[in-house]
Amino acid sequence: MTLTIQKKKTVLFLTLVWSLLSLTSLVDASKTRTYESTTHTITQHESEQSPKILPLTDQRQLVLGELDALERATFAHIQLKDAQEPTIKRKLLHHSPAGWHNYHVTNARGTKSWLMNRGHLIGYQFSGLNNEAKNLATMTAYLNTGFSDSNPEGMLYYENRLDSWLALHPNFILDYKVTANYDSDNLVPTSVDLQYVGIDHNGQLLDIRLGGGLEVTDNYGVTTVTLNNQSPLAVIDYKTGLLLEELLKQETPPVAAPATDPAVDTDTAPQIDTSREVHVTRNGRSKVYWYHKINMPASTTFANVVTISEDEAIASGKHHSKRESQD
Repeated sequence: MTLTIQKKKTVLFLTLVWSLLSLTSLVDASKTRTYESTTHTITQHESEQSPKILPLTDQRQLVLGELDALERATFAHIQLKDAQEPTIKRKLLHHSPAGWHNYHVTNARGTKSWLMNRGHLIGYQFSGLNNEAKNLATMTAYLNTGFSDSNPEGMLYYENRLDSWLALHPNFILDYKVTANYDSDNLVPTSVDLQYVGIDHNGQLLDIRLGGGLEVTDNYGVTTVTLNNQSPLAVIDYKTGLLLEELLKQETPPVAAPATDPAVDTDTAPQIDTSREVHVTRNGRSKVYWYHKINMPASTTFANVVTISEDEAIASGKHHSKRESQD
């Protein structure tokens, strides 16, 4: 009898270990998505030769520029390996950066979406920072996500590819800096500069290329991309953050901002109304979301279903279930 109980305990333990390993593999698989346009080349330069990057150490480094006299975020600079990425679940955003206003605008299909985001300079997947004023700037949703991670005019395009590059090269280091560019005393940045370079285990600089046609690389292999803080849905006043001119049929007044904004990471076209609520299984860890619980599989454990905005789902790399219509 004792031997039988011991065998059952052993089987139960092994089953639990297998389940945990399977879950880890699923998470890793979602991070290690391979992008054909992403490559790196070893340069002839060592890390200390470039004045643009942080001094190399074995530790994760994060440097935040001070807020300026107008309370505007200036820059954020990080150096890390894949294993040093944050693992704490992201909380709701509540800090409003300089020039923060938001609007529901009508897109080409006649549906509504939020025009603006509280945008992280260094995305949460790298920084682990959420309500840190030094790392948040008023950005259009288009700059933040590009409405899709395949659009090189959005930060999400570069964030997802750099995150994947780190996951695929766990012994390498990423040096990544984002700078907000303001004209005069404007509260809203007109553009942001993304600067990135890899470093191998010998301290050699790695020229990372992500594609997209906007990269400019210096002699050390450090790449810079400048992205405009604009939107195809409306024109904003960079001095105040207010709406200057809506480029669609209907003008809309400012409305209360949503409780959360995406960080960074979307797979849908701009015609989708991304302000709606969606449902995600596995306590929000699933890569698929649903509009209606009634359409979810009968085997779904509804106690583990969380409800978030479609903006947030898209920004974290999730996509709408192909088994459910867009209606």
